[in-house]
Amino acid sequence: MKWVAVSGSWKYNFSLLRKDIEREIAGLLDRGCLIVSGGAPGVDYWATEVALKMYPDGSRIRVYIPTSLDIYIENVRSVEPDDPRISSDTFLRLIEQLLRLKALGALTENDKEKKVDTESYHKRNLMVVKNSDSLIAFHVNNSGGVLNTIEHARSLNMKVTVFNYTRQNTSPNDSV
Repeated sequence: MKWVAVSGSWKYNFSLLRKDIEREIAGLLDRGCLIVSGGAPGVDYWATEVALKMYPDGSRIRVYIPTSLDIYIENVRSVEPDDPRISSDTFLRLIEQLLRLKALGALTENDKEKKVDTESYHKRNLMVVKNSDSLIAFHVNNSGGVLNTIEHARSLNMKVTVFNYTRQNTSPNDSV
């Protein structure tokens, strides 16, 4: 079975993006692929939800986070009040999903990193790519993090499929 990395922005929530994710991830799973994601809100969350809906035992999903789960959850909770794009309910659902993944044995933590920052996210992106056979990216407004993941995959001569979106509206999201 092939492992397919999923990458995308956590800052945007619009119907075309969600429909594309649901369609593409369900199609990959139907073809026998396994999904690798990075445990963030938005694209990672939705891709993981599709995988868990189709395979509730977590057998078709592997999620890598940039730090230990405790540090990551602490960071998620600290970002919440400062970022109007993500609701508190979004963060609660993300935390619940991560705890479920850990219980299923589908979560990989990076205990070496002690803080969540751009560097630890880039290391996480590299881990996602290195543990995959190909990448599917949902790239909104030229997001730097998604571009970083695409560059990692291309440097490893992986097959990369990119869905590009441009959004003018950056109003707050109301769901993960």
